Amino acid sequence: MPTPTEKIKLVNYRHIIPAIGVSVLSWAAAFPGIRFALNELEPIPLANIRFLIAGLVATAWLVWTRPNIPRLTDAGIFLICGALGIAAYNIFLNLGQVTVSPGAASFIVNMLPIIASIIGFFALGERLPLRSWIGSLISFFGMALIAQAQPGGLAFGSGAMLVFIAACCAAILFVLQRPLVARYGAVTCTAYTVLAGLIFLLPWSGEGIQQIGNASFKTTVIVVFLGIFPSALAYASWAYSIGQIGPGRTVNSLYLVPPISLTLSFILLRDIPSFQTIIGGSIAIFGVYIFHSTNKIMRRAKTEE
Repeated sequence: MPTPTEKIKLVNYRHIIPAIGVSVLSWAAAFPGIRFALNELEPIPLANIRFLIAGLVATAWLVWTRPNIPRLTDAGIFLICGALGIAAYNIFLNLGQVTVSPGAASFIVNMLPIIASIIGFFALGERLPLRSWIGSLISFFGMALIAQAQPGGLAFGSGAMLVFIAACCAAILFVLQRPLVARYGAVTCTAYTVLAGLIFLLPWSGEGIQQIGNASFKTTVIVVFLGIFPSALAYASWAYSIGQIGPGRTVNSLYLVPPISLTLSFILLRDIPSFQTIIGGSIAIFGVYIFHSTNKIMRRAKTEE
């Protein structure tokens, strides 16, 4: 018979597994969802209408919880986070996915933790051991293989390069948000960031509303899904999971995003990735694994100290 403590842990994991599942499935489905929606909506209006919907969810959360209003300096950081991590990320990702396959885009974006750590190394002086650099180089080599299999390759302005720029924007958001999450909480921080990003997408509201009004029912449903799940609920469930079991265990589930995205792309779009994309993606994930395993060793060593 399990002890009372073990029962509590079992109940917690019954909630954690679905929470992680919501995040992983939502983010994996976002890539084929964006590609489908781009058949009827232009890239920037799509980003606008998606975050108009996400903004409603974020506003509802803030009205319900009534968190502390950000102080002036933090409000400025939230604006930067919104400009880069929401507006720029989604604009570049949507522009890139005009030509880049959903599976390839998911592999490139999955390098976000590595990019964030490299930014932290140069901007904040954070430690990055040799093994992490090796993992980073392996991932970038895999990304180069993926890009070469896409139209335009790694040329400036190509779809793959635009998706990579999007990942860099999200990585900067990841670095800037760290102190904000500590002060306001992960979900509240996400809500403020979503609203801040929406400010920079508002100039395209007219086009976004007009285009979604002329879109088919199926496209409208997909855009609503993109606005609610990957843009809002997935972040909330991710924040809950991290709070329960920590980032080290939770981040391992991100390895599932590219293969699930590939599967959904095939089912929904009949998109078949090239052999080079699969090989490059596998190499990129292997590099991310080496990178994460190094960070786990470092955290364990700090705990033992």
